[in-house]
Amino acid sequence: MNELTISRVTEIIELARNVERESGQGERNLGIPFPEGWDRERRPGRHLLVASLREMTPVELAEVTALMWLGADLATNSTQFPSFVVKAKTESHPVEYVASKPLTRYLARGLQKLSSTPG
Repeated sequence: MNELTISRVTEIIELARNVERESGQGERNLGIPFPEGWDRERRPGRHLLVASLREMTPVELAEVTALMWLGADLATNSTQFPSFVVKAKTESHPVEYVASKPLTRYLARGLQKLSSTPG
């Protein structure tokens, strides 16, 4: 990762965990935590997660998207991370896209895969 830090990823995971708690979902029920009209609801966790993602630079957002894809098992190995970053830069609504995914699980797995890469 070039711009995205592990502490930033950890922060996003914690914000996503709060969204799951607010939604009553937790790890056992990972439905989409952003139903239509979520932005009009009074659930601060969702708004904090989206605000945090919107504060990211385009490169950080592409890297968090790539890390999420890596954790979602869309790659056979972590060496695909750089190509995922390139592809992620083409997402048309990256904040909404990322925020709608089960980030708690995907980002933690993505970090595990990157840390187990030799070199």
